[in-house]
Amino acid sequence: MRIVLDATGVQADSGGMTTFLRGLLDGWSQVPETDAIFVLGMPELPPLATGDSGVVQQVSQVKQSGLIARIRAQQFDLPRLTERVRPDALLTADPSIPLRPIGCPIVAVVHDLRHLARPEEFSHARRKYRAFVWGYGIRHADRLIVDSDATAADVQKYYPTVVDRIRQVRLGADHVDTWPRGAPDHENHAITFGHWSNKRPDFSIRVWGAAYRTHPDLGITLEVVGVPDAERPGLLQIARAEGVEQYVRLRSFVPDQDYQALFASSSLVLMTSTLEGFGLPVVEAMQLGIPVIASSGVGMETAGGDAALYADANSVDSFAKQVVRVLRDDDERARVVARGREHARTFNWSDAAASVRTVLEEAIQVHQR
Repeated sequence: MRIVLDATGVQADSGGMTTFLRGLLDGWSQVPETDAIFVLGMPELPPLATGDSGVVQQVSQVKQSGLIARIRAQQFDLPRLTERVRPDALLTADPSIPLRPIGCPIVAVVHDLRHLARPEEFSHARRKYRAFVWGYGIRHADRLIVDSDATAADVQKYYPTVVDRIRQVRLGADHVDTWPRGAPDHENHAITFGHWSNKRPDFSIRVWGAAYRTHPDLGITLEVVGVPDAERPGLLQIARAEGVEQYVRLRSFVPDQDYQALFASSSLVLMTSTLEGFGLPVVEAMQLGIPVIASSGVGMETAGGDAALYADANSVDSFAKQVVRVLRDDDERARVVARGREHARTFNWSDAAASVRTVLEEAIQVHQR
């Protein structure tokens, strides 16, 4: 099979998207069939190795970054690439697709529809862009891949005419098996996120404050990763007001290897998001034997199953009680870790790649009729 993979949606800050592409292509290297994959990406696209396998991968990169460059690449460079390599199918890493016909079936991946479900978290321009470009792609793609029950439900809710084209694929978590663990220079810490508006680092800091008010000897630092510089003063002010300034560390960009070591050596992963399409850190943590506390009812149940601990997404105290529970109750922590490891084993990239390939084959067959 010859496949063009549109990765022009992967920007410098697309950590989750990069993990998805790396995992998918690494998993593809374990699929017995021999395929040729032609990747088109932006300048920030990191190396995407597929290992020693029958997968032939070629990467083409556009010269500039930014939204205008991305639009130009997708609407002009991508059709030219498909004309040159004559693929059996086009796979896009997000729901946007070329506006003109390209002569082969299109399978688009939909990770979330947060711009529709939580519009207040986006600028007016970004909402309009996604509504038009993603909406066009969702309506016109031959097949749509989603990675969670929640995203499948949202696609059905906002685009009811495409229900028969939705296919769900479980992501992988086994990429963390190569992450460095137990780094001796890391103090006892938990980790949470602040790089997108849905991550709510302010809420996480308030959770930390509530936990320390009931257990002032908790003795664990909250590492907030991906904090934009503009938000740092406000978050520091919240930490001071909560009395946990010494127990909160704000980090901006963290290089991959440092991030992996920080994540893998953490005692807890805190996911206080308002909405997630899947919540990849949930299964990453479980694979590493780290307990997870996640917002309930906002899209992370496919990732967490019955192995994560959940808290009311609107209640600081609900989260704080779970934090204390998992950090202070050794028996409960052991139970959560064991159940998490068992659950995470059902998420692997070779199965994900095989499932994506099956969807591509289905789209090709339908297209040829």
